[in-house]
Amino acid sequence: MTNNIATDTRTRALLWTGLVLSALVNAAVQTAGISTVLGIVFGVLTLLFGAGLVMNYRKR
Repeated sequence: MTNNIATDTRTRALLWTGLVLSALVNAAVQTAGISTVLGIVFGVLTLLFGAGLVMNYRKR
C-alpha cells in the first residue's frame, strides 16, 4: 500500500507540473501572438492535465 501512495503522489506532482507549465507556455504564446495553432495545442494540453488531476482525485 505504501508504494501505491508514493506512486499516486508522484503522479499528482507530474500532473500539477504539466498543468502549470502548459498553462504558462499557453499564456506566453497567446500574449506574444506567436502561433494560434501552438496556443491551441498548449491549451488542449492544459485541459488534459486538468482532466487527469480530476480523474486522479475521483479515483482516491
